Amino acid sequence: MLMDELEFYRDDSGNPCVRGDDERVARFVESDLQGSVEVTESLLALLAGTAPAEFNGNAHSVTITPMLATIECHFDDGPDRRLERQELATVVRAWLEFIR
Repeated sequence: MLMDELEFYRDDSGNPCVRGDDERVARFVESDLQGSVEVTESLLALLAGTAPAEFNGNAHSVTITPMLATIECHFDDGPDRRLERQELATVVRAWLEFIR
């Protein structure tokens, strides 16, 4: 499970950070959701819906279909990260709990 691969922590300045085996998801959460409860809640609302949606952050965009979420980075040529919509929702809920 993806959550087993990610670690949420605070750096020496108290900023929320993420590290783990799934670097694309970790970078997305850290750079686009950051410590913003409002932004994190807005993505969670999109993931909780049933309609296709798109989320645009600082460095990534997320295309949400009924079954999948695809994270695309705007600044590198690395592969897009596709995962189940609910799997990303689980990560985003955990991040929201962490930053609160």
